[in-house]
Amino acid sequence: VSQSRYDQDVAVVIFDVPDYFMAYDYPWVTSFYRTSEDRLTESFQLIDRVEQKFPNASINWFGISYGAQDAANISLHSTKLQKIVSASATWHVLNNVDKFQQGARLDWYDVNQSKCPVLIVMHEKEVFRKAQEEMLKTDSILVTNFVSANEGHFFAKKEKEVVQAICDWYRGKPIPKIIQ
Repeated sequence: VSQSRYDQDVAVVIFDVPDYFMAYDYPWVTSFYRTSEDRLTESFQLIDRVEQKFPNASINWFGISYGAQDAANISLHSTKLQKIVSASATWHVLNNVDKFQQGARLDWYDVNQSKCPVLIVMHEKEVFRKAQEEMLKTDSILVTNFVSANEGHFFAKKEKEVVQAICDWYRGKPIPKIIQ
């Protein structure tokens, strides 16, 4: 990898809850919407807007938690994206819970089907069997620091290291396999 590639501009698309959901006091987006054709169209429009604003940058996607469903969905389509990060994805399957209320599960996703490179970033407390399988197929980072259960997605006190590793990966730099 040349030095010039390390120094390239990187634009990252992060697309979460659209304004029209928030306008109706609806603070979460259902799983079926995350994989809908409407959501995919909106994602492509957003990528185009970011590309217009940053014409010389590589365009990348970041999805965390519910947003990992978007990252998986968009990775399956031919896009202008260079790389995609899926962080704290919900890979588990809860059979006895309504699938539209339990969150954006990725039990259907195979990272080998992605049209561009995917980085999976997970805390060890979030790594269910399906996540382990997918992490073996692609670049991945496992965060192993101790955190309490109420710390969200478990990157507390390691945010700087996780963000630095993700940015390094976008730029083609080496990344750690484990962040302790």
